[in-house]
Amino acid sequence: MTQYNDMERQAGTLILSQLKMFNEAVVFFERHIEPAFWKGFDQCVEHFIKTNNWLGSAKFAQKEYLWIAPASWKTGPKQWKSWFDSYNTTKEGFDYHLSVITQANTEQGEFGFLFKLDSSWSGDHQKLNSDTDSIDLKYRKQLIDLGFDYQGKDSFFIPVALKADKLAECWQEYGAFPEEHEIFTPLREALDKLLQSVEIFDAIFPTTAELL
Repeated sequence: MTQYNDMERQAGTLILSQLKMFNEAVVFFERHIEPAFWKGFDQCVEHFIKTNNWLGSAKFAQKEYLWIAPASWKTGPKQWKSWFDSYNTTKEGFDYHLSVITQANTEQGEFGFLFKLDSSWSGDHQKLNSDTDSIDLKYRKQLIDLGFDYQGKDSFFIPVALKADKLAECWQEYGAFPEEHEIFTPLREALDKLLQSVEIFDAIFPTTAELL
């Protein structure tokens, strides 16, 4: 039999004693609040893509995934040297993505963007050591100063953290999450850092032409 501690039993008791209200809250959250939030999130990312002439797919509301990349990283039809994925660093995945991005999650972790290097591309460039420990320290420092963390296997992660109380205020006022609202300021700041990082990543992982 699974054993629960006092806090877990108290939480379960509270939920069961208010089950109707709890169920209504969960249904409303999943049907209305979370889709509305990710719609605004996607629109904010889409605005960034269009403004900076990037490419990608900002459809997290439908697919729980998005990716973006500068056009210069495209190497062929449906082929990319590298790109940025939406990424959640939690391991078990029990928490809502909205809980993670507002740091209200039960499991330790963050939501943000992950730099990914195509494995076939790196495999064709023997001049590069896939061990990121070999990266020039000046490039490492530049990425760290921008807010990136090294995740291993040529991957770098930059977190995005929004404030739940600001989301509550926004919902109360609009019943939606407009892309231009201040709640998305941390997202816009993170996207700007991705833009700034392109030159650094190009220096670390040059294209074929740059290697010649």
